[in-house]
Amino acid sequence: MDARGGRGVLRRRTAPVQPRRDRRARPARHRARGAPPALRPHAEPQVLPVPDGRGREHRRVPLRPRIARLREGGPAGEPAGGRAARTGRDQGAARLRSAGHPARRRTGGHAAGDRQRSGARGRQGGARAAARGARAELPPRLRRRLEREVIALLPEPGPARTLAAAIFATTVGNGAFITASALYFTRVAGLSPLTMGAGLTAAGLAGLFAGVPGGHLADVHGPRRTTAVLTALTGLCVAGYLFVSSAWLFVVVAVAFAVCDRAAYAARQALIVSVVDGEKLVRTRAFLRSVTNIGVTVGAGFAAVALVVDTREAYLAVLALDAVSFVACAAVFLRLPDRAADAEAGERPRWYAVLRDRRYVALAATNMLLLLHAPLIEVVLPLWITRYTDAPRFLVAVLVVVNTTAVVLFQIRVSTRVDTLAKAAREVRTTGLLLAAACVLFATASYVSTPVTVLLLVVGAAVHAHGEMLQASGAWVVSYELAPRDATGQYLGLFNTGTAAAQQIAPAALILLTIQLGPPGWFVLAGIFVLAGLGMAVQVGRAKPRDARASARTF
Repeated sequence: MDARGGRGVLRRRTAPVQPRRDRRARPARHRARGAPPALRPHAEPQVLPVPDGRGREHRRVPLRPRIARLREGGPAGEPAGGRAARTGRDQGAARLRSAGHPARRRTGGHAAGDRQRSGARGRQGGARAAARGARAELPPRLRRRLEREVIALLPEPGPARTLAAAIFATTVGNGAFITASALYFTRVAGLSPLTMGAGLTAAGLAGLFAGVPGGHLADVHGPRRTTAVLTALTGLCVAGYLFVSSAWLFVVVAVAFAVCDRAAYAARQALIVSVVDGEKLVRTRAFLRSVTNIGVTVGAGFAAVALVVDTREAYLAVLALDAVSFVACAAVFLRLPDRAADAEAGERPRWYAVLRDRRYVALAATNMLLLLHAPLIEVVLPLWITRYTDAPRFLVAVLVVVNTTAVVLFQIRVSTRVDTLAKAAREVRTTGLLLAAACVLFATASYVSTPVTVLLLVVGAAVHAHGEMLQASGAWVVSYELAPRDATGQYLGLFNTGTAAAQQIAPAALILLTIQLGPPGWFVLAGIFVLAGLGMAVQVGRAKPRDARASARTF
């Protein structure tokens, strides 16, 4: 009997029957040619021609061992879903045999139609089962590699994961607040855009002076307690925005929020240093930066719902979420191990000890110049694309996605290569060159055709993201390795004040330099990045590590 349908011919051969003494006693139907194997229990296993799995030749496989291999999962090396496909074909062949059985035999075209329909159903069932098997199963080697990659991205259980949980909680609230705050203040609180801008500027300037005192409090009273208290106070300030009804009240709450937030950030840097070993510090901070980007994105998604609903209650819910996130973050910080202050009560360094270290102050200022890159993607490029190029407007969102995705996926990989001052000096020098190259690409995009413009902008955004990750990795090592042990909080507070200053100065300065001056302004900015990277590399090469600077009282 034949089973057709594009898969070859399966032709049954009757195996020779060994002579037995009781053969005459068996019924004649047991010896009938073409009877199913189940009705001939004393016959040897049939031999069928089947494909070898590679499509080149055929081999003869006993029927019963083949069925055993099907039950055990198929022959070795069989691709995922192969067993399911062969099982479906066997089912189609079984339907053919049942259609040809004397008890169900049909004649003429009816039997042929039954065979065709049965074979088609068997092939379709096998294809569906094969697809399900391919989706459900991965090759063991690929599965093990993916597991290793995921585990490598996660920090070890302990303080690092606790820090990640705390920072994720507060960044979700921050992401929601940043996205919806402008509309809340103008549409719900009734403030004018000018009043809101003046209040936020005053708050930003006040926050610049809170980093060093906040770090000093962490050095004196312990980083865990200080960070938890300041974070909880920040949450209370956010709750104060719920009751803003006038301009002066808004300015007061905004200044209080900025001071508590910058002080808590400085204390948190000292807390990270105190609970994470030096060898794992850079990797942990890279992981926390990725968590920050994820948290802000999730929070922006929550705020998007409020923007769609566009009611007073929806905006109030966003602010309440931000306030609760700060309180939850403070509670998680209290689960971390406590480290007492290093210095004795009579030997504590003064809160302005870091200001006497002129080399460290110069490093913080140079790092601030490199941080001018921060608003390029979100603030400067949208204006540049709409005014100086013919690129489609949606490209702005594409560039933001490219930057955020690159930081989330590759920040940890980039940071693991930077673990010494020498490597940090090399990376900050490379940072200046990469950021300068991105500026040149952005400027050139205004001179070429639209397809080339899109290509240059996307490549420039990728180069900018790489430089941003290198700058962060190098700055972490430099700020930690050059800070004395008994004044880590205030040193890190001063270094991170440059970040706050860049956030305040960079948007206006870059708009004036690039949007007002046009392409020449981009080349000036590229020169600033190159000089800042080279200058910081030279400064790091001449500095002494923290092991050689045991106390801030020596300055």
